[in-house]
Parts: sequence; structure tokens; C-alpha cells
Amino acid sequence: INIPGANSDTYEVTQTTIEMDGYQYRVILDNGIGTPVTSNVAMLSVTIGVADIQISQTDGAYDPVTNEIVWTIIVYNNGPETAQGVVIKDTLANNTKLLSVVSDYEYSMKGKTVTVNVGELEANREIVIEIRVFVTRVTSLIKNVASVTSTSQDLNLENNASSSEVLIQ
Repeated sequence: INIPGANSDTYEVTQTTIEMDGYQYRVILDNGIGTPVTSNVAMLSVTIGVADIQISQTDGAYDPVTNEIVWTIIVYNNGPETAQGVVIKDTLANNTKLLSVVSDYEYSMKGKTVTVNVGELEANREIVIEIRVFVTRVTSLIKNVASVTSTSQDLNLENNASSSEVLIQ
């Protein structure tokens, strides 16, 4: 069988599936002169890391004297594998201003979104992040929204987002 795109050096596989247990491949060498030579079977196995990361947050603690709110974000990997490429995003309310982020990981701020790049998170481990904001305009309800993503296959996407509201009176 001639494979389009294959040459004497390389062949790039463009079709993949997530339910791949393994495929067997053989190389047939044919120079057009004589009988083609068939190689032994080569097995291709792909291991996909599986994890279940989840995010939650405490109710925001509002201090009416300083007009500040503190949210504590907790990310946990339920396993069974290490989660790769873990990124936490926290979207602040429009009427707040970021004061600080307490984290063991680098973070960035774009618009009203704080992004924390975690990288790997081992199974059965948690990360705690504290976000402190100043309330620029006192309203009755201030909402904080946080989410977590991973490049690993996630067993439960339902627990990858969390929100918390603070009622200011």
C-alpha cells in the first residue's frame, strides 16, 4: 500500500484517536526492481495521562473597614495520574481592583482575569491561592469566578469551575 505523504525518511501520522490501544505497522520496501521486502511488525502505543482536577473557593471574606475581599481558591487533583499543563483562571468582578495574589506559582493579569500557570499537579495534591481585591464601587453583590484546565484527559469536567458571591450591605 502506498501511503500519501510517506517518503524514504519519514511519515507523519495525522489521524489519531483517544481510544487507541495500539496499532501494528509494517514497512514494505520496494524499489520497483524485484520482490518488495516487508519488515517485522512494529507496535505503536500511546499512553494518555488521566486525572480529575477540581476547583473550589471559600466564600469571600469582606472587610468593611478596608473595603477589601479575600477569596481562597483551592485546586485539587483527584488522580489517578499527575495532571499536566494545569492553568487556573480567576475572573474578578468589574467593580474590583486586584491588590495581591498569594501563590507558589507565577501569575499574570490581563483585563479582569488572573491566570496562574501551575504546570504539573501530582495526584492527591492541592494548591491554595489567595486573591485579595479592593472594592472600587460598593454594590450589593460581588461575584468571583474561577476555573481550572489541564492538558491531561480530565475524568470530570463538572468540577472545573467555581463561583463565590459576597453580599455587601
